[in-house]
Amino acid sequence: MKLNWIKHEHFIFLDRISKGDGERLLERVKGLKSKKLNLSFEATEELVGGFEYGSQFFLDRHGLEIFKEVMQPCLERYFKEINHSKANSREIESAWVNMASHSNFNPPHFHVDCRYSGVLYLRLDPNSVNPAKKDGKIYFSFDQHDPSSFKFNGIKEYQPSELEVVIFPAWQVHFVYPNQSKVEDRISIAFNIS
Repeated sequence: MKLNWIKHEHFIFLDRISKGDGERLLERVKGLKSKKLNLSFEATEELVGGFEYGSQFFLDRHGLEIFKEVMQPCLERYFKEINHSKANSREIESAWVNMASHSNFNPPHFHVDCRYSGVLYLRLDPNSVNPAKKDGKIYFSFDQHDPSSFKFNGIKEYQPSELEVVIFPAWQVHFVYPNQSKVEDRISIAFNIS
């Protein structure tokens, strides 16, 4: 389903996964986090954001396989909606977990070396989901002529719910305000599509 503030060439798509698939992915993520993370999976230093070391990590091979399987129907719906002629050749090339504890955030950024990006929200603190607050919302910047300049001519926000997926062009600048919850981490999986 499209978000109601879509503009011209900015196509941002909203979808949802099943509760069972969400639980399966969350179990995998928690299992990876509870193990001593192999440095090859650690991503905090490679990615943008205000995260503590160990709070961002790439999915392992098996986790990525599960993630691709769960996300495939969402990708098919997205590419059908945008009438993408090469939809069958598009696939998730990388995925990483963001475990945002209190005050963790993602500054304005866009993704490189891919065509599309997205984020799946696995767990949100229900007490932090408040339309009046900025906490946990994803923001998109529109109408910029030079994405690297970070000059914002229009910003739209969206308050995600658990199990929701947002897919967008990789060049679309986006950011997330700090997690204000002191109770639960906000857990999401970000991904890039070739």
